[in-house]
Amino acid sequence: EANGGFIGARYMSATYLRNPDDFVKKYEHFFDETDLRQAQRNLAEFMKRLLVMRFESSKFAFKATLGNIVQSYQNVIKWWDKGFVPILKKGNLLAPDELDLDELLENIERANNGEYDVDKIKKVAVPVPIDMFENKFIIDVKNDLKLLSEIFAEWFEDNDIGDDPKLTKVEAEISKLLKQNEDRKIVIFSSFSDTASWVAAQL
Repeated sequence: EANGGFIGARYMSATYLRNPDDFVKKYEHFFDETDLRQAQRNLAEFMKRLLVMRFESSKFAFKATLGNIVQSYQNVIKWWDKGFVPILKKGNLLAPDELDLDELLENIERANNGEYDVDKIKKVAVPVPIDMFENKFIIDVKNDLKLLSEIFAEWFEDNDIGDDPKLTKVEAEISKLLKQNEDRKIVIFSSFSDTASWVAAQL
């Protein structure tokens, strides 16, 4: 954002294309450029909301999601250093060193000629040469990563979750209710299963 906030650049690389028409010509078998750009904008907005929801759920959930996003951003920069921007609609983005990049590029050419399954490539990532993107993309990616890394370091020093005020509050409420009636049954609801599991393990 203009105020230096989280943009979500990693999730909407198609909005940084220098020439969308060239992109469509080369990758028409993989994406519809107009739909892709809007879909990526929607994804970036969803990731922003997800971070807030995970933060509101528990420090444990927030740490897990924030850490995954940081790793994903780091992988995008590794791809850029290899000369590509990976486009992946869903799933976890691998670092380029975790797969055979030459084989992937060869399969893209084969897919363009109708000789390879497009869906198999889309499940891994479609690497697009960086010269098709404005340099602002990698600048925004690095700014996002800097911000996210600073938040992670501030909240999780030494990679430790630390005290969670919400968990402390839950423990206090449970203790109060059980003092009133030790046979009382208590149900705790959470929007995320990992938060529920973590809370159960802490109690």
